Amino acid sequence: MLEVVKKYSLSALQILKIVVPLYILAELLTYLGWLKYISVLFEPIAYLLNLPDEAAIVLLSGALLNIYAALSLASTLELTFQQATTIGTFVAICHSLPLEATVLKRLGIPVVPHVLLRVVAGVAGAFIASSLMEGQNQMVLEVSDFTSTSGSI
Repeated sequence: MLEVVKKYSLSALQILKIVVPLYILAELLTYLGWLKYISVLFEPIAYLLNLPDEAAIVLLSGALLNIYAALSLASTLELTFQQATTIGTFVAICHSLPLEATVLKRLGIPVVPHVLLRVVAGVAGAFIASSLMEGQNQMVLEVSDFTSTSGSI
């Protein structure tokens, strides 16, 4: 039993050595505002997926950081159900790529084919979701839609 705990503790420590520096780097990029300049590369994908240009940073943050970063940025946009579903599909498939690539590399798994497959699958899945939801232009509800100004629900 003690040997198993030791083995898993060492594995967890190795993963933390990867996760913590990448998280700090991601936070630094966000804090310095560099993420928005990098997101320009994702604007053609946003266009292909019928998303507003501002959604490019959401796709990028999901791919490079994590689902929660994409969710927090997406919450600042006014999106239709179609757009929210498209973004959600992409990020569900294609998220945390640098972190996962580092882990794969340590495990001896080829990184480039894996990353390319995830990006292509993310774009394809999001394109299919967008196509299936064509015409769903109703806006996503916001929390403020459920509150009243009189203070009673």
